[in-house]
Amino acid sequence: MGDMEVAGRLVVLLALLFAGTGLRIGGVLDAGRTAGLKALAYYVALPALVFVSTYDQSIGGDTPFASMNVFVTTLVSIATLSMLVVLVG
Repeated sequence: MGDMEVAGRLVVLLALLFAGTGLRIGGVLDAGRTAGLKALAYYVALPALVFVSTYDQSIGGDTPFASMNVFVTTLVSIATLSMLVVLVG
């Protein structure tokens, strides 16, 4: 991914953030609409982002050990954060 492509994605992301902030201040985004947008982001945008980020990556390029290491590290990190949230909250 080139520098200009990254810059373009960053500009779009910042534009969305500023638009959301403006709509929140303007009273257009209430709690119900915000919940709907969060659900859309979680169930549609996040899986699409994962797909777009990984579709052209070679699976054979990583060793099985490296893949397993990433999986176990991610699993342990999520479990640790979940336990902290439960204990603190």
